[in-house]
Amino acid sequence: PFSTDGINSDGIAAPFIFKNQIIQFVKDEENAQLNAKVDFGEFDLTLFSSFPDFTLSINNVSIANTGDFAGDTLLSTKNLTATINIMSVISGSQYKIRSVVLDHPRILARVFKDGRANWDITKPDTAAPKTAEPAAEATKFKMSLKKFEIKEGNIVYDDKSMDFYTLLAGFNHTLTGDFTQDNFEMENDMSIDALTVKYGGIAYMSKVKTIVKAAIDADMPNFKFTFKENEIQLNELFLGIDGSVTMPKDDIEMDIKFFAKKTEFKNILSL
Repeated sequence: PFSTDGINSDGIAAPFIFKNQIIQFVKDEENAQLNAKVDFGEFDLTLFSSFPDFTLSINNVSIANTGDFAGDTLLSTKNLTATINIMSVISGSQYKIRSVVLDHPRILARVFKDGRANWDITKPDTAAPKTAEPAAEATKFKMSLKKFEIKEGNIVYDDKSMDFYTLLAGFNHTLTGDFTQDNFEMENDMSIDALTVKYGGIAYMSKVKTIVKAAIDADMPNFKFTFKENEIQLNELFLGIDGSVTMPKDDIEMDIKFFAKKTEFKNILSL
């Protein structure tokens, strides 16, 4: 329903036709898969900002824990924006998500001493027969990402099983790359206003200004990531990374070399 000269009246109406349909799919997926209370506020669906794809914008998204972690809010965000391939919406088979942007997300990830984690909220498959491998139900959503962005996030990782704590305050991250390909270059642009890392009761970093710029070659079939041009800035200490990380199965194979680009005493003292 699109004219060669632009968007006709049917094209303008298309987002409103599919709006309730997509939101219902979102709610159905959440209720079917999660042991958590998911809520969101006003939402909008438009073609104009990302034509010919849809842009879905949802305000005040939250995922609140239940059960042993009741009282925790695993995730809350001022706004979640996703760009969705228009043809996948029209066909109705799978919704292909091209980009995701989280605005002012607040993430609290906690682990008890016994290893239980508050992000383990997916429902177990109780309907599958015990004598056979459970058949995974096909999801309506397919991640065909080319961009993922976090704006002004606040992330806490509190692991009591390891006595490890990390706080990323003022976290901004842009990740780009064609994730539909087997091999591609992944661009990372990250900044943290205040990074705090504690282990065993000792603060190894306290409110450190952090900037990371990294290009990474991604080999998805072998799950191997090779560092290319990159720089890590911790206050006034500048570091670089060479090497690769491979995760073929459950193991992690690392061949990494860290080096300092500036080694004056004032750079180290800045930490």
